Amino acid sequence: MPGFKELVPYHRVVSVLPAAPGWKVQADQFGPFAPYTAPIAAWVMDGEGIFWPVIGVSEPKDGGPHRPSPDGEYTVRPHLSSGNKIIAPDA
Repeated sequence: MPGFKELVPYHRVVSVLPAAPGWKVQADQFGPFAPYTAPIAAWVMDGEGIFWPVIGVSEPKDGGPHRPSPDGEYTVRPHLSSGNKIIAPDA
């Protein structure tokens, strides 16, 4: 088919819930890319009952991972990396 690039396996989304204020993702160092912390906008539940945080990210550049954009432009997407920490709101 003209223009077809690839099929990408992805989890089947069965539910989306808004996140309470204060939840964050803390991403560790990934190769040459600096760690970061980003607020969680929502939670996505996949077909296996696993919840994933949804954060605002920019398009990856230079082969890097999706990460928060310094200019404020972003796409909201599930953050599927298992190497990150979920930080609860301060009590």
